[in-house]
Amino acid sequence: MSKPVANAGADITLDLASFTLGNNQQINNVDGSAGTISSFGSGGSSIASCKWYLLEGPSGHGASLINDAIQQPTLQTINTWGNYRLMLVVTNDLGAKSEEDPLLAPDSAFMTVKIISAS
Repeated sequence: MSKPVANAGADITLDLASFTLGNNQQINNVDGSAGTISSFGSGGSSIASCKWYLLEGPSGHGASLINDAIQQPTLQTINTWGNYRLMLVVTNDLGAKSEEDPLLAPDSAFMTVKIISAS
């Protein structure tokens, strides 16, 4: 049985010049619903579940994901500007999972949330 292929959606850039870092701010723009899967895998016809992972962020970041098992998780507690790299893993209706190893997953499984300040 082949694996489904996760599609995390396009990278996003957020300008948070007026945003106070470290105040448990939430960013709800992460959105896997734009294309959660590009292939259901052999025999699968739908995605039964998904799971997001925060793989990396700027040095010393305190960010975390909440509601990470839905298509639109929340990236919270942003305490520094920079790039936050996320990975999406999906499971189809037959229990087959997309690639879970970040070193082997296709580019479509990743999303970068770039936090910038225009000031």
